[in-house]
Amino acid sequence: MVLLLILSVLYHLKSRECCHLPPLTSAQTPQVQRPSGGLFQEIDRNTSIKQGTIARLRNEGIVVIFKTGARDIDKLAFHLATTLRDFEASDVVIFSDMEGTIGPFIIHDIIKHVDPDIRDNNTQFDVYREIQKLKAQGRSLSNMDSSQGWNLDKFKFLHMTEQALAMRPDGKWFFFMESDTYVIWSNLLAVNTSLGC
Repeated sequence: MVLLLILSVLYHLKSRECCHLPPLTSAQTPQVQRPSGGLFQEIDRNTSIKQGTIARLRNEGIVVIFKTGARDIDKLAFHLATTLRDFEASDVVIFSDMEGTIGPFIIHDIIKHVDPDIRDNNTQFDVYREIQKLKAQGRSLSNMDSSQGWNLDKFKFLHMTEQALAMRPDGKWFFFMESDTYVIWSNLLAVNTSLGC
């Protein structure tokens, strides 16, 4: 009932029937004056604001670390087309439990860095071995139980941190995100700036 009410209000607001207001013309639209410098530094007219923000993140030494799993590669592809669209491959390090590539982005198998004695003799890694077997056979992972992949996550974090530092030694800040994360990059830049970094 509440949803129906909300949808009705939104419909009427959109059609402006309840407001009886004519649409604004471009002459009536207020112009926002942004301060120069700081987060709103001048950028090339051919560069979008988001691209300018990404360039600032790069200049600040922020490296994006994306953690995913073999069964969530479709979510990674979505992020590469949206959230990470303006990033270069060198700005993002992607870790998973299966190696691969999507365009210029390399997906690093972080589980291979787990001590072989632990990895090869622990039943929690059965799913990892199954992923590697299916990949080697060129078969789909779609029939795998997706809940098993969560067992591997606890083994990823420490090795992701080690490998991120090794792969991007000149990075000043490492921002970790996962497939269920959406980031407003200008906010990340503002937080980083407020920390005096």
